[in-house]
Amino acid sequence: MFISKRGKLRPHKSDIEIIERTFGCRRFVWNQLLGLHKEQYEKWKENNNLEKPKLSLTLLNKELRKLKVEYEWLNEIGAVVLNQTVIDLYNAFQRFFQGSAGYPKFKSKRGIQSFRFVGARDIRIYDHKLRIPNCKHRSSFSKNVVLNDPSSYTVTRGRVGDYFISFVDQ
Repeated sequence: MFISKRGKLRPHKSDIEIIERTFGCRRFVWNQLLGLHKEQYEKWKENNNLEKPKLSLTLLNKELRKLKVEYEWLNEIGAVVLNQTVIDLYNAFQRFFQGSAGYPKFKSKRGIQSFRFVGARDIRIYDHKLRIPNCKHRSSFSKNVVLNDPSSYTVTRGRVGDYFISFVDQ
């Protein structure tokens, strides 16, 4: 049984820049891949002689690799976040094709920002302190969050600028 737990995150001042950069890279990759698919679809709609654009994880990952070559600053953050972004976009399209959700939307700089890590190898937790990949310091979080075996975690910045951590606990 999976249980989600949320607590307030207090990152070190020097790590806030890395976290904000991660938000930006995730948003950039999402918007670029979504825009590419939308552009291919519009071209196909105008000219039916072209092959209908296909969507798969393999194609999205190929496009991500091209983006990383073109924009080298994407390599400054962990690959896990960008790969998870590709998976999230693919899942958003799958929900759209099944009719259970609307067309995926472009991400905005305003409002709530988040990124997610899946897999225990990226999660480093020591006595209510969390080590976020690529950050130099450990960030503390609320003491009322008891962890057993988290399988993933999400770092979120609220509208006011507060940071939160959400764990999926088994």
